[in-house]
Amino acid sequence: IMLMIRAVARAFPISTFPGVGFDPSAASEDMKGAYRQCPILTSQLFLALTAVINPASGKVEIFELFGMPFGASHAVHNFNRLAEWLCRVIRRLFNMMLAHYFDDFYIIEPQCMIEKARYCLRRTMELLGFTLDAEKSFPQPGKPASPFPSLGVLFDMQSIRQLQRVVVKPKPSRIK
Repeated sequence: IMLMIRAVARAFPISTFPGVGFDPSAASEDMKGAYRQCPILTSQLFLALTAVINPASGKVEIFELFGMPFGASHAVHNFNRLAEWLCRVIRRLFNMMLAHYFDDFYIIEPQCMIEKARYCLRRTMELLGFTLDAEKSFPQPGKPASPFPSLGVLFDMQSIRQLQRVVVKPKPSRIK
């Protein structure tokens, strides 16, 4: 994320277009039930079973999983292949600064372009049949866009032009 912020800040120096809103800004989206959005072939459903003890009857019940099972040894690598493909397709289609960590997608763009980039990410995911979790979207409507939370830390980009630095600190919930 720091490399992405640096790249945007360097690509759009403030002297180029003063007051236009080229300061780096961030947005993030999260796939809803990410692993469950990876379907299993009908011919392979007999391999995707899970057994659960029914607390009411005390008996074991067996269910078919129609999406990739979270916790299976192959699931992380298989899901990351999909997430990486989505990230590369969207990045190439729209020439945007986009990265992912598992099912979390991060955009760093100039302020004047962040909402357009976010729209491109959301719409492409929708067109490809993937659902994003609106509750985990950042920034939320009516909420401040800075600092940007990611992977347990806060990236404060408000002083990037004046002090030429990004303040990175742990989220208060991580400290607790």
